Amino acid sequence: MNVFHPFELLPGAWTGGAFNWEPDRGSEREPRLTDHTRLRSYVADTLEEWRRFVHVPVLEAMDPLVDSPRGTVLYRQLLDAQRRHAAFDARQFDRFLADRDTRTATLYDPGWLALLDLPVDVY
Repeated sequence: MNVFHPFELLPGAWTGGAFNWEPDRGSEREPRLTDHTRLRSYVADTLEEWRRFVHVPVLEAMDPLVDSPRGTVLYRQLLDAQRRHAAFDARQFDRFLADRDTRTATLYDPGWLALLDLPVDVY
């Protein structure tokens, strides 16, 4: 949940200058995701909205300042932080699956994760 919600907020951060992510309040949003169907729908809707947003050509030309819980940052810095957050969570999920079933192949190519300059350890 907490990896997708920031991506809901990123378009508004770019247009409005504020990234109002409150990860400590995630439990307030989670009750609406009571089954796999709702969770998948939420993820698909978030992904679709994100894809529509990132195809705006002007994104490449502007890098506005955004107020965030960690202070005022350039939008590209905020985007990079969320990209790393998503990659880190993907690695955790991959490890979670692998630890429970040794037959499960990794879901992610470690090569592309290396491009993100993440720590070697999952945690």
